[in-house]
Amino acid sequence: MLKVIYAWAARSSHGSTTYEVLLMVDGSMSCSCPGWIYAKKGQPRSCRHTREHEAAAQALLTRARQGLPIMGQGFGMVVEGTTDDAAAIPHLEL
Repeated sequence: MLKVIYAWAARSSHGSTTYEVLLMVDGSMSCSCPGWIYAKKGQPRSCRHTREHEAAAQALLTRARQGLPIMGQGFGMVVEGTTDDAAAIPHLEL
């Protein structure tokens, strides 16, 4: 299991649902939206929400690899856990 190091809240295009975008310690990202979950076979897994946070994720990873704190780096939440614990991450208010 990969360790989750940061989480963002991302609104659906209609604004009625909030999804969780997770950044893993290896730099991979995931999202709880249908576009991510039901990615077409043979296509790279991606969604609008992960693409919106790619630059921030790279900046956070750079800081973490330099041993710098990542708190307060944009809107999100530092989390401790694994992908098994992802369901327990509290929803973030936008």
